[in-house]
Amino acid sequence: DLAAKAIDEMLAKHPKSAYTVEANRILARSCAALGAKEGNPEKKEALFGRAIGAMNRALKFVKPTDKKMRTEVELEIAEIYELKGDKPKAASACQRILMFTDAADATLRTYIEKAFEKGVPLMLELENYDGVIENCRKYRKEFPGGRATQRAISWEEKAATARDSAPK
Repeated sequence: DLAAKAIDEMLAKHPKSAYTVEANRILARSCAALGAKEGNPEKKEALFGRAIGAMNRALKFVKPTDKKMRTEVELEIAEIYELKGDKPKAASACQRILMFTDAADATLRTYIEKAFEKGVPLMLELENYDGVIENCRKYRKEFPGGRATQRAISWEEKAATARDSAPK
């Protein structure tokens, strides 16, 4: 908590510092780690709220042209939501990366794959079967022979089976 307080103070004194993005990311990680360990539900919610707020502030300071940093921050937001246990928001954060990040950009491909590997199992768990199928097909098209190809095939099959056997 001392680190979080120190970063809060630094950001209050220098809100537009060159280190604003990184300071907010560190603050977010710190608050999320504290929130994950917190037993009091209200304090836990407040810590995760601070973490997400810090990541959103970081995102505001990332240049629109810095797609790599924007994607990194979006992925960290997904990780914070997942740590919080908010699977729908974690899945949505991953989905934003999958939908709006250019797989043709070599500097972003690793982040897209990470978002795919994190988001699709969450979507499967949340019974978003059409989304799983769409993402798996898109992944296999954009990442032929990618590291998650076998999982994409498996997840797509599970989603199709679950969707087709669900009561209409």
